[in-house]
Amino acid sequence: MKHFKSFLSLMMFTFFLISCGPTSNKEKIIGKWETVITQNANENRLDNPLHIRLMFSDNQTLKSEMIRDGEVSASYQATYAFENEEKHLIVFREGKKDKRNVAAILKLTGSEMLLVDISGSGDTVLLRKIK
Repeated sequence: MKHFKSFLSLMMFTFFLISCGPTSNKEKIIGKWETVITQNANENRLDNPLHIRLMFSDNQTLKSEMIRDGEVSASYQATYAFENEEKHLIVFREGKKDKRNVAAILKLTGSEMLLVDISGSGDTVLLRKIK
């Protein structure tokens, strides 16, 4: 019985450590994000003429809004997935597999996300979580 109690205590401690472990990018990305800074790779300057708001849902759908002068000027629907051990974010524009953009996730915390487009432009985007 003494060994069983020790074993049970060890198992409970192990489950506690597992539950406190790092959250996956699939979980951290859920919510509403807004651009803070966009760096245009081709012109090597910071560019932020408009804000982009991204809303990631847990069913892997994405809504993107372009905000200009505080008003939504355009809105798009997409789906998303992860590749490369959740280090790459794949966005399928209009939900179509042949219209995809790939971004390397350089940083993803509960409050910040740093992405670099690796499928074409090379632009870097810093977003903050707003919900």
